[in-house]
Parts: sequence; C-alpha cells; structure tokens
Amino acid sequence: MAQLVNLFVQVNRNRNRGFGPIADNAGGISPKNEEKIFTANYSTKDNDKNSGLGLYIAKTLIENKMMGELSVSNDNQGACFCIKMQVVQ
Repeated sequence: MAQLVNLFVQVNRNRNRGFGPIADNAGGISPKNEEKIFTANYSTKDNDKNSGLGLYIAKTLIENKMMGELSVSNDNQGACFCIKMQVVQ
C-alpha cells in the first residue's frame, strides 16, 4: 500500500515581502541531493520518464522573472520549499 503524503501550503506577509512555505511529510531530501535539486536535468528518480526540469524551471522563473527566491530545507517531517517575493500593492 502506498504511503499517504500530506502537502502543507501557507502564505505569509512581512512588510513588503510575501513568503510561502510548501512542506510535505515524505521524509525530506537527502543532503547529497539538496545541493543539486535545482540543477537542470537532475532527478532523484532512476527512470527515463523524469526530465529533472521542474524545480530548475520553477527556480529560474521565480528568481529571474519574478525577482523572488526559491529555497529548500528539511524539517522534522519532510521537505520544505519556500517562495519569497515582493508584495505588489
């Protein structure tokens, strides 16, 4: 039976910056993969169906087109991606 994975999304604001952590409970990202996770064509999967472009494209768009930041860390249950952007009023 497949493990049930929960996804947690939150949106916060601190002055003129908005940030949104997106976390799961799937055990996190290994330290060896954490450094490479945003690299083009890098995938932790061992099959030909994964291009390894999703996180690379997300980081490129957020940082180069939206002037934000995309980062990843592990918490006590899983991976936590954080998007930070300037709030437009």
